[in-house]
Amino acid sequence: MSSRSTGSGSGRHVHFDSVGNVEIVSTLRGKKVLLTGATGFVGTCVMERLLRSCKVGHLVLLLRGRRGVEPHERLKDLLMAEVFLRLREEVPIEELMKRITVVHADLSMPRLGISEEDWKEVLLKDGGVHYVIHSAASIKLMEPFKKQLQMNFGATADLLELANKMTNMVGFVYVSTAFVNANLPPGSVCVEKIQELFQPSYGTKFGTAEYPFRDYHDLVKYFLSPNLADKDADLMARKLMKLWNFWSTYIMTKNWTEQHVKYCHEKKDKYKFQTTIVRPALITSCAKDPYPGYISNNAGPAGMAMAFAHGLLSYSPYKPDRVMDMIPGDFVANTIILGCATMDRSLPSPRILHSSSSVSNPVTIGKYFQLVMEYFDKEPVNQEILRNFFGWRIQNKIRIKFVSGPEKVFRRSLTVGYWKVVIFFAECISPQLHKAAMMGYGATKLLLNEDVAKGLFFHNGNTVALYGGLDDTEQKMFPCIWSPVYSWDKYTPIFLEGVKVTQVRDAQDAKLKGSPVPRPQSRSSLSPSMRSRGLDVGSMTYSNFYRRGTFQRTPQSSVRSSAAGSYSARSVNTHTSSHRSVGSQRSINENETLSTSMTEVEEILKQTSGSST
Repeated sequence: MSSRSTGSGSGRHVHFDSVGNVEIVSTLRGKKVLLTGATGFVGTCVMERLLRSCKVGHLVLLLRGRRGVEPHERLKDLLMAEVFLRLREEVPIEELMKRITVVHADLSMPRLGISEEDWKEVLLKDGGVHYVIHSAASIKLMEPFKKQLQMNFGATADLLELANKMTNMVGFVYVSTAFVNANLPPGSVCVEKIQELFQPSYGTKFGTAEYPFRDYHDLVKYFLSPNLADKDADLMARKLMKLWNFWSTYIMTKNWTEQHVKYCHEKKDKYKFQTTIVRPALITSCAKDPYPGYISNNAGPAGMAMAFAHGLLSYSPYKPDRVMDMIPGDFVANTIILGCATMDRSLPSPRILHSSSSVSNPVTIGKYFQLVMEYFDKEPVNQEILRNFFGWRIQNKIRIKFVSGPEKVFRRSLTVGYWKVVIFFAECISPQLHKAAMMGYGATKLLLNEDVAKGLFFHNGNTVALYGGLDDTEQKMFPCIWSPVYSWDKYTPIFLEGVKVTQVRDAQDAKLKGSPVPRPQSRSSLSPSMRSRGLDVGSMTYSNFYRRGTFQRTPQSSVRSSAAGSYSARSVNTHTSSHRSVGSQRSINENETLSTSMTEVEEILKQTSGSST
């Protein structure tokens, strides 16, 4: 991809030629695709889109085996999930099962835990698959580091070797995370580029007794050595996290894995296929497909909202004027599929696609928490044991206070002390309760970690460029860019409605279980917040609701500032290869317009230069 630069002063504004036309459906129609993580939130969204919209010929799923459950029974149970309801309306389940093969696997084991028979008779038969989409990963907070590294790095390496034996292979999509760059300073602009960690700037001599490795290959060999005890591995991992400024072992292993994907891509004499790395930001419920509000976990912003709703927390150490990068799950799935369909061009290194909103349509932490409070004021959860434990308060309203200084230290100490008491008594009762308490403590510590909310801007120029190559029909079918045309005020209540219905198990909220959030049968069954949005009950089928454009801004509420518009027009041609911090100068104010924040980000991009990956 050639580039030309224009500009004045000390910086350059880098432009790239058009990537040309991109066609998703015609590229993937009839193809064979191998998918991991099919039981996870993103994996189910990708699977649903591949089968219903892309018309892939055959899908191979790597699923963890269950004792006494045959593969076809496991598949049938999976296809009966709520996410596939629209698909089942269009295609009989018997026909779907003919288009899918389940292979029992364990990604935490060498060679993916796949039997020799499945390896030869299913995976490598007739040249294997055309595409591999690897979305499975271990995000467990309390898992030993060696096991997490094997799951995240080792499984990816084994999948790349498997793909290399398939003569049909066209491309490999690795689903990473935008937070592989989370060790950068607050307010940094993170570009679509792999960050090198073994740099002299860290002031540490690798290859010494303290750090007995010189590169990623030595590093992984060191950790996965059978001679290294789990305890010693955890200790070294904590040292590296401190050295490289990572706040999670998960994102650190993702960074290492990206390096291996890059290594395989560049080794053209052995690996003949192309690779793409997709980096989602914080993932929220689906905005459009398979229906608005669908979500199957409580990670990230969903868990944060439920923690406040249930009274686990009433304060936050985050800075409210920092950007919070969230992206709907179906937009992530569409970006993965977009990356899968654009493997026809040979590139010198992996194409990296950010699935993010902080540059295209940002929302601040303060604004998101405000929307959370407004929603749960109208739609409180009924399980309020933690908030009304002694019956002293019956007020349903929640309030989130942003704290700093001595108050932050005091409140955090009280919270940590509370959980330590809970853990002590839980350990006295049963191992299972102790494990649950430890997980709750780990999740709470994560919510109180200010490094989680650094206000990073994930620049999505590559994603915008590829999306711009789609025709109008496929842009509507596979939306990837959360642009200013979408409203956070309209989307967030339905996102939280989906989280509430999925996670809360009390009788009142369970009435919506088993059907999508926006499909009640009568106006009386509509929640007050949904009635206030003026939804038409008569048209609430899946397809009709999908076509309503629920989250699009009205002309009166659209943000049409000149800076925002100019960014949208130029972002296809904007790129940079260096990281610069905007947080060191100032932060985005939640009351300021989009133009202020985007102007500042663009100034950073103009002052930097680089080349495409």
